[in-house]
Amino acid sequence: MTNAQRRLIERSLLELLPMLDAVGTGFYTRLFALDSALRPLVSATVEDQLQAFQEALGVMVATLQDPTTTRRLLAELGERGHTSGVPQHAYAIAGQALLEILALALGPRWTPDMRDAWTAFYEEVVAAMVPLHELTDPYPWGYSAADYSGAFL
Repeated sequence: MTNAQRRLIERSLLELLPMLDAVGTGFYTRLFALDSALRPLVSATVEDQLQAFQEALGVMVATLQDPTTTRRLLAELGERGHTSGVPQHAYAIAGQALLEILALALGPRWTPDMRDAWTAFYEEVVAAMVPLHELTDPYPWGYSAADYSGAFL
């Protein structure tokens, strides 16, 4: 991910803060619409879901400031997911849900550059969560950054 992409992520996160609950609710709504089999893997209450979304986003944001330390946290988060039975294909579905809800939340500010930045960011996060040597699919999040040309939007 480039420095310009990092700045785009940071800027968009500031724009998302006032609507974080709505973005979190939209994320889970879309996630379960894409794959209802993931529902049992997620906390039962809406409040728990929103807290988990905000915590995950917080860890992702920390990646921007301190990638080395945060990689350890992401690896632990990935291990927790693996232990909880999260299938590898869930990363692709979560990435799709995230990109779709960000596009809706940011509206006209969701540009191709913003989409590419979030795609690269998500790929980095997933790569830190699931070591590449453990992957059965080299792109569990679905595609490389170049392939996210608006297929979800």
